[in-house]
Amino acid sequence: MGKIPIIQKDRVSLGTHNNTLPTWYMADYSVIALVVDQIEAAARTLQENGFPLIEGTDGKTVMFDSPAGLDRIITLLRDHTIECSLSDSVTQIYQG
Repeated sequence: MGKIPIIQKDRVSLGTHNNTLPTWYMADYSVIALVVDQIEAAARTLQENGFPLIEGTDGKTVMFDSPAGLDRIITLLRDHTIECSLSDSVTQIYQG
């Protein structure tokens, strides 16, 4: 089973989705997230269509059962006029 964090589009800047950085993160570390323009609408749409969500202190994470499930998630959100893309949520962290 796969999982991917859901992040509001205007909030992708400094985060790791509250994940703890690994000890040796300087060697190419990234956390891919589903970036959406309407996080609450996205969460509701996903739940209504059978995708389980985990809600934690660091935000929402959607679960899916196969690699094709991620494609279904993106298609579903776009069909509901929710803008979405996959993006690295770890930005502006010095890795030099």
